[in-house]
Amino acid sequence: MGTTGDYPRCTDWCFCGLRQPTGQAGTERRGSIMNPFEGYRLTSPFGYRIHPVDNVKRFHRGVDLVITPSNGPIKAFVGGKVLHAKMGATGTGFGNMGNVVAVQDAKGFLHVYAHLSSVAVVVGQAIAGGTVVGNQGSTGKSTGPHLHYEVRKACSPSFGWTQTEAGVVEPTKYLQDYYTVYEKEDDPLDKAKVVVNGKSIEDGVLINGKTYVPLRAVGEALGATVGWDGKTNTATLKK
Repeated sequence: MGTTGDYPRCTDWCFCGLRQPTGQAGTERRGSIMNPFEGYRLTSPFGYRIHPVDNVKRFHRGVDLVITPSNGPIKAFVGGKVLHAKMGATGTGFGNMGNVVAVQDAKGFLHVYAHLSSVAVVVGQAIAGGTVVGNQGSTGKSTGPHLHYEVRKACSPSFGWTQTEAGVVEPTKYLQDYYTVYEKEDDPLDKAKVVVNGKSIEDGVLINGKTYVPLRAVGEALGATVGWDGKTNTATLKK
């Protein structure tokens, strides 16, 4: 399990996702998230790049992510209200982006899911994090199936589109901050006891239907040694 950017090393705090039992709905809460794009492959980061279609240097306002299969479901990274769920039209702020779902979060930022092959939500719908908003595709100006995901600072006019990169934020950092662990008396985190080989280890945190626990705690309970390869950004368990 690797890390990117400024994420903490896996040996310090890494997530082993334990699926919540069927029938118990997960609730969206802010919690420590190490990699908000778990399960995706990053193909183009945020920032300046050579545009894959136009072949000119241009600022990439979001990140390009790929999942398998090519038409796999795309789930919302945060909950909110759906403001757009159809083919993006020129002049609307979504031109050349194909099928677009845009979700306004509780802080007023707009989460854009673009190039979808289909949409699975409707305008006005309130969704939770983890809700399927559509399927990965290659609609609009695109070279192949992927998800273009960006976070805009505003929702209007033109769904927050701006001529420069001033209107967007770096998505990974935004999601990290959005899900930063905090404890308050009026909003405690959901916790769950975790047992490995009959031995209780430290409590896990429930986020969106999964229980997250430190990789080191799981490894020690299994009698394994946790290793870290700084060259490949990979954590290993060895017995």
